Amino acid sequence: MKLMKIADAFIEKIRKDYADDISLVAVMGSYVFNETHDRSDLDLFFVPKTDKGYNLGFTFIIDEIGFDLWPISWERLDAIAHHKERITSIVTDCKILYSSSSEDLMRFEKLKEAAEETEDRKECLERAISVFNDSYRLTSLLKKNTSLSDVRRHGILFLNSIAHTLSLLNGRSIRRGRAKLKKEVMDMNLIPDDFSRLYNTVFCSDQIDDIKKDLLQLMQNMEKMISDEKERHFRKASVKEVFDGFFEELINYYNKIEHAYEINDPVTCLFVACEIHEEISHALNYCNADHPNLPDIVASYDPKNLEKILETSREHQYLFIGFLESEGISIRKFKDAADFERHLESL
Repeated sequence: MKLMKIADAFIEKIRKDYADDISLVAVMGSYVFNETHDRSDLDLFFVPKTDKGYNLGFTFIIDEIGFDLWPISWERLDAIAHHKERITSIVTDCKILYSSSSEDLMRFEKLKEAAEETEDRKECLERAISVFNDSYRLTSLLKKNTSLSDVRRHGILFLNSIAHTLSLLNGRSIRRGRAKLKKEVMDMNLIPDDFSRLYNTVFCSDQIDDIKKDLLQLMQNMEKMISDEKERHFRKASVKEVFDGFFEELINYYNKIEHAYEINDPVTCLFVACEIHEEISHALNYCNADHPNLPDIVASYDPKNLEKILETSREHQYLFIGFLESEGISIRKFKDAADFERHLESL
């Protein structure tokens, strides 16, 4: 069976009955790389314009080979092009078989340009860190696994996550994956120490503890490499740069705890306590400062006695103000609306 007969028939149907409903049809995968074989499928996706266009999306089998006429919205293609999914190569490496207009083709070319734009190292690093954070969830699951099957299953998910992270760090899409994934990673400039050996353990070992140990070591090596990259590309700001104007917004969080106490709302108390800690911790990551010695508001949470969390929140606010003042940061306050109006007049 000639695979392109399927694509030709699909495109002919579009031209005949769906010309106003489909923007693009593209082929990806083994056909693009000229690596088809007797069991190869045809990886197609198309971009619908209308709800009717989505009706052409379906899966089927011919000669025991599965096919998927896969509809992808422009919105999802945009997310893929901006590396929010690890399948960016479907944008960068596909071949357009059909386009309904030059405008649609140009729109896709712009997405392709966005997908290939990797010169902003800071942006690439931020994307990579976001993806890498999901690896912690996988390692947590991995630690709990007690069967070889589960360890390998979560191990493969973990390796895919690591490969996606590395593709973002290096500004290179994973084009093929699976059997070719390791070589793609090894050809990148930036990879963690001992990657090849640690990667192989999932496939070569039948010892659960060995697989866990090596994947966790790979995680640690990734952490070190990412930390080094952060030091190289992120300039730590001063405390004053980061926290100037910070408390003027944070005070509303403390006020929410005050109000939640007054109406006996323990749920809001706990939510806001966590948010206060998260906001401060996140800001501290961007500056050269030790974490101030502040009380743990969350630890004081008792749904049956909200007075504890209220007292701790007030203490936390007092000490945090002291930290800001010690760093030379003044808090902008006005006595009343008239005072605010006078300030506006002086601007």
